[in-house]
Amino acid sequence: MAERQPHPSESPSTNDETEVFSASSPGAPSAGEGATRTLPEASARLEGSRGARPAFPRVNRPASPAPARTASRRYRPRLFRRISAAAGCALLSAVIAFLAIFTVKGQAIDTLSMEAAMRWADPLGSLGRTVTQIISVPAMVIIGVVVVVISWLRRRPTLAGRALGMVIAANTTTQVAKLLIERPDYHMSAATVNSLPSGHTTVAMSLALALVMIAPEWFRGLAAWIGYLWTSLVGISVMVFGWHRPSDVLVAMAVCGFWALILCPLEDRPRHGVPVQKAMVVIALARAIAAALGLGYSLGALTPNDLAQMGSWGITYAEFLDALPRRAHVLAGISSFAVIAVGGLVIHEVDRLSGE
Repeated sequence: MAERQPHPSESPSTNDETEVFSASSPGAPSAGEGATRTLPEASARLEGSRGARPAFPRVNRPASPAPARTASRRYRPRLFRRISAAAGCALLSAVIAFLAIFTVKGQAIDTLSMEAAMRWADPLGSLGRTVTQIISVPAMVIIGVVVVVISWLRRRPTLAGRALGMVIAANTTTQVAKLLIERPDYHMSAATVNSLPSGHTTVAMSLALALVMIAPEWFRGLAAWIGYLWTSLVGISVMVFGWHRPSDVLVAMAVCGFWALILCPLEDRPRHGVPVQKAMVVIALARAIAAALGLGYSLGALTPNDLAQMGSWGITYAEFLDALPRRAHVLAGISSFAVIAVGGLVIHEVDRLSGE
């Protein structure tokens, strides 16, 4: 008699997790229990019927190098960004110092910009005096203690060393540069003593960056914005009060940025408030573009005849600006925008590298 061929629908499927047992198979289910069981149930019955398996020594296989490769891929771009940003700060410092000190037109624009900013002394008033008076030795000591305490609470003592080392290195660099740089007398100003970089701005910027470096993730965004506003006000105030030229302020910020980018940790932790970080860099870039356009206009409008009339041998800068009041506002705006731009870009980079 011909053997009956099973219908395709009756054959055991290999796609779903079922297994067919014959009646003679060890651990096979009885007719009352059904002819099929899921694989986990079948495995459990087979293990029970066969007894415990002998234990075999486990072979320790080497860990997969994938995590190490992933960390390396994340670290290298950030290290390159750190080095590039620090080199950019050093280059910016050198270029600004050279143009503002060792060129005739640079000295003229630099001093004119400070004279123009001094016309904002009345509007800035007590606010400018307040933010500059905060900068003192007691304030530095207090913020230094805060840095140590926060690092201790976070159990990161090396972080305090990095932050305080950055503050010391930046302020030492500023004071040494003041002693080493000699300002040539091109008869563009009665004040021929070098004032670059600004000590007030260096203190403010370095302390702000120290707080950004040691702040925990939930507070780092607020610390960055507080430091940004404070350093911008300090930088503008020292120009408005006639203590420093714009180049002094910009070089001080770049010096602090160099040391902070060299010493800030490259931490592998989630970034806080990405839209907030982007807002800071957008504001800074917009101010940088406006300052660059205004500087180009001022350099083009300043003729050799103007240079011959200004300085210690001709009319004063105040008289020159009185004759061209619109140019005075342009120069004051350029100086302020440049300070806001450089300060924002430096703080943004340190903030970004401190937690990515």
